Amino acid sequence: MIHGVLFRWFDKLNYEKCVHPSTIDKIAKHHDGEVIRTLKAKIGNYNLIKTIALDTVVRLPMKKKTHVSPAAAPLAQMAYAGT
Repeated sequence: MIHGVLFRWFDKLNYEKCVHPSTIDKIAKHHDGEVIRTLKAKIGNYNLIKTIALDTVVRLPMKKKTHVSPAAAPLAQMAYAGT
């Protein structure tokens, strides 16, 4: 029921509803034909995303030490000590 309310608001606010091509592929592989028919009917109201991002992993370097300004040092020490 919550999904119905959410999507009603999307429609009311004129938000664009989109679906990813891989989602359509996964639905097509579902074991229940009735589910496939129902979801295909609903997806007909969505826009297909045509630009697909590459599957890439971005790793950012982790900081080993956090800088604490001298003025905040006492507060940081208290927080670290759990007081």
